[in-house]
Amino acid sequence: MLLRVGDNKKRFRRVTKPKPGGGRTIKTYADQDEAETAFDIAYTQAKNRGIGSFPLNDVQLVEAREAYRLLEPFSDRYALISAVQFFLDQCAGSRPA
Repeated sequence: MLLRVGDNKKRFRRVTKPKPGGGRTIKTYADQDEAETAFDIAYTQAKNRGIGSFPLNDVQLVEAREAYRLLEPFSDRYALISAVQFFLDQCAGSRPA
């Protein structure tokens, strides 16, 4: 895509990702390699986990995978949500009044 402002021209690329429940997210990149990498990640993510996986950003996905990995030895007794709830209960009990 070519953007023209006055006499200046600038090339850029856009990657569009669907949002769960409708709509889309559009991100603009100046570098073609960066845009292609973002597209490849979004395509693989949608292919492997479906459109519903997009609400989590890349950092959240990495953290969630690490949390599941850490919880793996206890997965027969605990789920991630119960571990988080336990943590929140402990934090609530330690808050100053």
